[in-house]
Amino acid sequence: MLRRALINLVRNAAQAIKDSGRAEGKVEVRLGRERDWFIVDIDDDGPGIPPEMRSIIFDPYVTTKPDGSGLGLAIVKKIVVEHGGSVSAEKSPLGGARMHLRLPVAGTPAASAAFASRDRPAPPSSRRPDALIP
Repeated sequence: MLRRALINLVRNAAQAIKDSGRAEGKVEVRLGRERDWFIVDIDDDGPGIPPEMRSIIFDPYVTTKPDGSGLGLAIVKKIVVEHGGSVSAEKSPLGGARMHLRLPVAGTPAASAAFASRDRPAPPSSRRPDALIP
């Protein structure tokens, strides 16, 4: 499911560039780690997301596309939250949109805390410590 979410975000970035009328553009994906969290940033140099929409863009049926259903980013958010993480829309240093994901590293206190507030147990800590939570 995380793979699906990431593919959706990269496709959205490429589509935003194409819909702006440009033949070429830039999409960058970065993965980093801050203590108990994996950080994934997907940046593009498209038109970006208006500041007033950044807080609602992950709600169902909200879209900036003329032909979009508004469900893609809602599904992304659901997948990320189900994995104990968070996602936000920001302005990219490339000039377009940045999708910023935080996902807990399996076997860390952040992963345990993310799952403690839910009805299902955290994955076993015997998993690789650098693996994403399923």
